[in-house]
Amino acid sequence: MIRKMALITTLSLSVGLFLGCQAKKETAPVSEKAVAKLVQVEVVKTRKMVETLDLTGTLRAENVANILSTVEGKISCLLVREGDQVEPNQVVAMISSLVREDIINAARLRMEAAKRQKKKKKKKKKF
Repeated sequence: MIRKMALITTLSLSVGLFLGCQAKKETAPVSEKAVAKLVQVEVVKTRKMVETLDLTGTLRAENVANILSTVEGKISCLLVREGDQVEPNQVVAMISSLVREDIINAARLRMEAAKRQKKKKKKKKKF
């Protein structure tokens, strides 16, 4: 009895599978078929941007660095501007050292004093 049931089930599944594979495939309606469209192709060129967008807002820097110096002085020459990217150890400003200026001024004063003393000695020798 079980064998008959298994045989009937197998036979019915085989017939159903055979008939299902024989079914006709549906075709797409003619109006939905792909239609070739003409396109225009151009070589990529650099062009001036014609469209602009004017906006107002606030910009904030993502990276901010404090610059420190080992000497005191005045900035005599600034080599970069705000917003420029800089590399580590890049010189960004020339500092006129107050100590260096003091040494130069002291040397000038000593030279002038020596010249005055020399003139005084020459005047004393004449008398």
